[in-house]
Amino acid sequence: MKTVKIISGICFGLAIGIMLLVFFDVRIDFIPRTPFLLTVVALGAAGMILNLLSPENSKHNPIYTIFYWSAMLLTLLGITFKILHWPFSTYLLYSGIMLMLVAMFLPKRRDKEDKEDSDILDDFS
Repeated sequence: MKTVKIISGICFGLAIGIMLLVFFDVRIDFIPRTPFLLTVVALGAAGMILNLLSPENSKHNPIYTIFYWSAMLLTLLGITFKILHWPFSTYLLYSGIMLMLVAMFLPKRRDKEDKEDSDILDDFS
């Protein structure tokens, strides 16, 4: 699963690189601007999904992580829609807040099944 983290990091790096090209208005004559923006969205989404699919390295509960990040995504989209006066902003905001409420009641930490009850000082006696 280490390769999943590496691929996720590459996706995030490429998305940030393309986003900087768009931000600094670097123009490539034969490629329109819209595919750049769609590539940033696709690579960012792929990086996030791949990062969520490798839960064994995380100390958090994977269900909590998915609920939390989905809630944050919906809330940020709702705020963006509200600023731009686009429709359905209220629904996005409310659904993000409701998912965050659900995530608050989920256990955040992962339960460790392989806990040992031995004390460290037992070896010295």
